Amino acid sequence: FVIQVELIPRRPNVFRLGKDDALSEAYRGVFSEIEIRSVIPFPKRILITSSIPGEGKSLTSSNLAAVFAAHGRKTLLVDCYFRRPSLRRYFGAPASVGLLPWLRDHGKTPDASIDPKQLGITNIGAGLDLLPAGDAIKNPTEVIDQIAACDLFNRLSQSYDLIILDT
Repeated sequence: FVIQVELIPRRPNVFRLGKDDALSEAYRGVFSEIEIRSVIPFPKRILITSSIPGEGKSLTSSNLAAVFAAHGRKTLLVDCYFRRPSLRRYFGAPASVGLLPWLRDHGKTPDASIDPKQLGITNIGAGLDLLPAGDAIKNPTEVIDQIAACDLFNRLSQSYDLIILDT
């Protein structure tokens, strides 16, 4: 009896892998609504959140990021689900790199250089990069002040059309 573990899970990659036409079309519809109705110009930041675990935040974040990238928007998918980071598992990123390790090393320095390699940003598709969270922490709200103080997302917005935050 052999269990085969999939390196790239299907659900967070429905759009990229073309596994479910109806679900892919739903994500295209969300893209169209944002593209047509939003009065905010690019670069944009979209935060996906919920008050209940397991509702599909990471599923929605990763597929929406893939749709924007497929439409030519340079997109950064950021795992900000600090208690239970999941995007690194979906895309095979190590827990030793990412937003939390970078903040530990550089978060108290407002003008710290932002090196994509030091941050752990990896390419996961055409026009689509991932910034994993790193390892899980128990006090995620304390990290938010560090992120704001170092102006990280304003600076990343200079390189990306869209940043999607999976919280």
